Amino acid sequence: MSTDGKLGPKLCGDALAIKGDLCVTGSLLPENAIELWSIKEGRRIAVLPYESPKLRGEYVLVVKFCGDNHVIAGSATCHDAQIISIAQEKVVSRIDGFRRSVSSLAVSNTGKVAVAGGAPYISFVETMTTPFFLET
Repeated sequence: MSTDGKLGPKLCGDALAIKGDLCVTGSLLPENAIELWSIKEGRRIAVLPYESPKLRGEYVLVVKFCGDNHVIAGSATCHDAQIISIAQEKVVSRIDGFRRSVSSLAVSNTGKVAVAGGAPYISFVETMTTPFFLET
């Protein structure tokens, strides 16, 4: 977020998404791997949680905005994707069952989510925007 020599976000692969004045980033860190940034202010405004066992760490490979109030992220070590409420700064849902890292996510403007991991399949999930739930 910075062009004036200040430290900015740490990034990994496809773990970067922009929506309006917000930018969300993910990185291969054991903790505090998802950061929410204000583009206008050029500063970090939140660290979003990714629930993982301490010994595994977060290690986020991919992150996207999911609607206006959530982000979805995939991990190299947890073998799942988690939907995180921006306002509540907590995980509100999980898509699991992958045998390996979740490295690809796609979110449509109609609330459909595609998640791909090391397993030989892709999970397609429909979401509802208010309230936010997953349907499988």
